[in-house]
Amino acid sequence: MASAAAAEAAMVAKRGGAKARKVFLFDLDGTLYPNENGYRDHILNNLWEYMHEHLGIPRSTPAEDVWRPLFNKYHQSFRAFKAQGWIEDSQSIHYWRYIRKDVNRFLSPDAELDVFLSALPKECPKYIFTNAREEQAMEALVCLGVERHFDGVYGSDHMGDYCKPEKEAFEKVLAALPVSSLEGEGEKGREVVLFEDSFKNLMAAKELGMKTILIYSKTTVKEEGRSEADFHTVDAVLPRLTRGASSRSGVAHHRSAAARSSSSRSSSSSSSSSSKQ
Repeated sequence: MASAAAAEAAMVAKRGGAKARKVFLFDLDGTLYPNENGYRDHILNNLWEYMHEHLGIPRSTPAEDVWRPLFNKYHQSFRAFKAQGWIEDSQSIHYWRYIRKDVNRFLSPDAELDVFLSALPKECPKYIFTNAREEQAMEALVCLGVERHFDGVYGSDHMGDYCKPEKEAFEKVLAALPVSSLEGEGEKGREVVLFEDSFKNLMAAKELGMKTILIYSKTTVKEEGRSEADFHTVDAVLPRLTRGASSRSGVAHHRSAAARSSSSRSSSSSSSSSSKQ
């Protein structure tokens, strides 16, 4: 299954024009490991405790009730707390180490993920693009046993005051990636394929010209208010590629539908471009 998924990803990279995509960009949480494996809940529980212990949120107040509207607005917890004046940049290292501690309890070497990454075209560099801090992202990659596949990690330190799905965060990463010096809106993005479990992040990437591959996550789809009816908005949909994760019924069908839709759009686009030349 992993090799077949890698072959489909390679096809997506080549689709839509003569110029093949050159860089594979991967989200971390919910993409390289399933949200349902317990680590996500562990991070959130650590976050609630951090809010009570370090930010002064009374224990009589449910931390999630305070956090949820802030996260929906700012898309990243540290950034949300900073906007409220509750935390400073100097506390960043302690914060990230606190909420993402004990990763080795939840992530371990994943042979199927390793096979998938190994099967992708060797000439295409691979990078991580996450709203988490780089140090903690690398710890997760080491636990999964796949760190050797990646040429770098772009996380919260690199993005600074921005985060996904903001356009500025994507632009900062695009500026750092080894893509050709194409100029113009969306030109650099055309050389990148993004693997993500989040629709909102994929839509932001699509606006910059990237090819988009949704890694199916029941948790993320539900939280973002999406359904399988939205699958046509991305270039491909792949089931989770991690150990012990099985593909959902219907994913393969919609994956093919997404591919057919994308192929149809590419043909239409090529025809339109030819007529305008």
